[in-house]
Amino acid sequence: MNVGGTGMALAATLIAWFAIMPYVGRRTNYLWGMGAMTIILFLIGFLNIKEGDENIIITQAALTLIWTFVFQLSAGQLGWALPAEVGSTRLRQKTICLARDAYYIINFAARTLEPYFLNPREWNLKGYTGFVWGGTALLTFIWAFMRLPETKDRTFGEIDILFANKVPARKFRKYNTDLYNESAPIVEEVRF
Repeated sequence: MNVGGTGMALAATLIAWFAIMPYVGRRTNYLWGMGAMTIILFLIGFLNIKEGDENIIITQAALTLIWTFVFQLSAGQLGWALPAEVGSTRLRQKTICLARDAYYIINFAARTLEPYFLNPREWNLKGYTGFVWGGTALLTFIWAFMRLPETKDRTFGEIDILFANKVPARKFRKYNTDLYNESAPIVEEVRF
């Protein structure tokens, strides 16, 4: 199962690089991915309500592999791209370092807690762990919906101007920026 999971993760990474990221917006990909991962994690938790059924255990294992695939299609790859694109030009290096440091600290805490969640002599949550991680995924989805800007097909200068003009992050896609036309407003909303 470990080799299969790694193979699925590699396939999802390649699909994300060549078939998704060039064509789908970062925000759209992240939101769909987080939404799917949240549903999968809650399904794992709900399936644990009926304990002892071998089919349910196999289904939970399959859902875990599917979660890995979806993660690598979306948030797994965007976790590297977004900090580099969202940070202001002057603070980009610090933003990337801060984002990676936060990731490693949170990952350290999660990897420390996970054995306690699953260990029968500790908290023994088994599949109910899906509720814990599903809850964090739901909070991340809500944060991303409210705060994550769309950076696809934007230059660093355009992103800086949108932030400087206090354009709501979820509305970045609806605004045009013209960096070179001095007689027109720099930012204007596009009507669809």
